[in-house]
Amino acid sequence: MQKGTASLRADIMDVLRETNRNETEFVGLNVAPLFNVERESGTFSKIDADNLIAKVGGGKVAKGSKYQRDQREVTTDTYATVKYGGEEPIPIEDSAELDNYFDVEADTAAALWAAGRLQLEVDLAAALFDDTTNFASYKTDGSDWSTAASGTPIDDIRAAVTSLRTQVRGLTGGAKIIGVVNAATLDNAAGTAQVRAALDYAGNGFNDRDAFKAALARATGLSEIYDSTLLNSAGTAVWTANKFGIYLVGQGSDLRSRPQCARVFNWTRPMDYNSETEIADGDGLVVQSYYEEDSESDIIRVKRYQQVKLLNARAGHVIYGLNA
Repeated sequence: MQKGTASLRADIMDVLRETNRNETEFVGLNVAPLFNVERESGTFSKIDADNLIAKVGGGKVAKGSKYQRDQREVTTDTYATVKYGGEEPIPIEDSAELDNYFDVEADTAAALWAAGRLQLEVDLAAALFDDTTNFASYKTDGSDWSTAASGTPIDDIRAAVTSLRTQVRGLTGGAKIIGVVNAATLDNAAGTAQVRAALDYAGNGFNDRDAFKAALARATGLSEIYDSTLLNSAGTAVWTANKFGIYLVGQGSDLRSRPQCARVFNWTRPMDYNSETEIADGDGLVVQSYYEEDSESDIIRVKRYQQVKLLNARAGHVIYGLNA
């Protein structure tokens, strides 16, 4: 390793991508997929919810007459990615000893990756469950799901889905609408009389969590439901146990063709080291290493350049008050 110069470690990145990193607990990117950009910051265009569907066109056209014409208005927005990351030294003595038992570099990078991925999840949850500012106009006070006899999760979710479809005009049946919830809140929903009566036909749905989530999604008009038990560094739930969020999910690289709630802007080519252009793919994390003479240690660094960006609050809806 060249002293003092950080080198891209594509080999470690490959190991991390191939290793099970408990990604099922990280649910935020299902709502706000990565949107790769080649500049640190910039301007992009998007179509507002009011302009997703043309206001004219599609009707009858008399012979010799002109077609109805409409110009949908495109709005502009900006993004600015921010550098996040951390490092951990591996003293050369430890490296020589521990490498006999496991890949100490990959293990160190995995720990740093987990810390970075958790921080991204915290940022996503803060933005997507924010019913004070972001979704102040798009929220519903739900029933108490922790009370089995009176909680009405199915009614609450169905009403929120209806509100979402009203918020975004012209929404087709094929739109992908997903739900995100804290695992404890989902457990409360499963215990309500309404849910147990409605989904009794689901067989082992109450014993198989994935089957239960699929059945509840079908019953409420959602494409999928994701739940999480993640805790932050203070031991607090990352996804608040009092809310259920539903969101329109965008796919691909076009921010104008379909309504969508949020994206994580991901700078894919942040800089160049020894003619090696960094490419932050997959989860957007970059692994580097360098040798530090003063501490006689190999330094492992994991970083990312990202921004959680709310594109359209009308493409989301938050149910709150679920544990009165």
